[in-house]
Amino acid sequence: MRKRIICFVSPALLALGAWLYVNGLAYKTLRVEAGTQVRARDFLKNADEEAVFTEDSQAFDTAVPGEYRVKVKSGLFTHRCSLIVEDTVAPVAEAVTVRRKPGEAFGAEAFVANVTDATAVTVSYVTEPDFSGSGRQTVRVILTDRGGNWTVLESELFLAPDYEQEGPGEPGGQEDAGGAESEDVLAPEILGAADLEYFIGDSISYRKNVTAVDDRDGEVELEVDASRVDLTKEGVYPVTYMARDAAGNLAQVTVNLTVTARMYSRQEVEDYADAVLEEIIGPDMNLEEKAWAVYSYVQNHIFYINHSEKGDPIRAAYEGLVDGRGDCYVYASTAKILLERAGIPNMDIRKRPAEVEHYWNLVDVGEGWQHFDTTPRSDNPVIFLWADGELAEYSKQHDNAFDYDPSLYPDIH
Repeated sequence: MRKRIICFVSPALLALGAWLYVNGLAYKTLRVEAGTQVRARDFLKNADEEAVFTEDSQAFDTAVPGEYRVKVKSGLFTHRCSLIVEDTVAPVAEAVTVRRKPGEAFGAEAFVANVTDATAVTVSYVTEPDFSGSGRQTVRVILTDRGGNWTVLESELFLAPDYEQEGPGEPGGQEDAGGAESEDVLAPEILGAADLEYFIGDSISYRKNVTAVDDRDGEVELEVDASRVDLTKEGVYPVTYMARDAAGNLAQVTVNLTVTARMYSRQEVEDYADAVLEEIIGPDMNLEEKAWAVYSYVQNHIFYINHSEKGDPIRAAYEGLVDGRGDCYVYASTAKILLERAGIPNMDIRKRPAEVEHYWNLVDVGEGWQHFDTTPRSDNPVIFLWADGELAEYSKQHDNAFDYDPSLYPDIH
């Protein structure tokens, strides 16, 4: 017969059950685009018009990207939540033609009007114009918001002794002094290209924040040559950006991509684990109650993917605690560090070598060693403090999923 998870009712256990219930009522993290109006009820899975932010919530401004810690009070319950404000939309503005006298330098803001963005925007020159001469110049300015999104606008600068006098030609023309269209000899300009750093196993986007603009064609297609990069091996590799305008002028920029293996510090992982335990462990909990809190957290926090690097439990625990994804090795390693930091005796256990691997934990909460497997399965078993016979029966019904060598482990009750 399967062991019941809750075999008695204590105030601490009731508190744990209440915690699990309460945390199922609210979204732990709410992500919004900058400028979005956020109300306390938005954090609740069932909207409560009377929900409010508590006075000790961190003040937030959705015009400023970042992460804010808030508390939402709804009825009898108070939920601890995170608000993440993201800015992913580039600024919008209108280009302005400027006429001035030679020698009067001024800022890039003069070339834009009606700037629209949810966050503060800075305006700067792509290349500062020459204010000392006279005649017409094409000017490109870049608008950057607080989220790092940017837009390039192209305008015209007319310099003449009498700034009210029309410059040579009308805005937008590409004529020489004789009125004929001039030859396009300028290559596009590649903006935002910079040296890159990459940790093995992470994702990478070569094009993020990189674009190419041309004085006549506007934004042009950007090509990336990363054919010499090996993302599985440490080293420094060239990445080349190329852009060609309609006239065939080619721009090319090469940057260095440094590939390194991420160093996973045990102290860093323990700090993450301690922060989790501070949230889920109560001062009056016994070992079984603490173990159940760890079990529930790992199952609900990690998203299952069918792969992880084996052999480094600290890295696996980092992926579980920080990245929130992994396979059974990540689940078991994450549970292990939390159990250790919670003071719960535990050890590793794994399936006999086979085509399909499986890892889980053994724990001792005062009744001897028992099975503790946080990895989710399709039939949703709660393998929490299972005796050996109970696990063996389940394993037999599920393709020997838990076929381990008992000679390698102590007796499991």
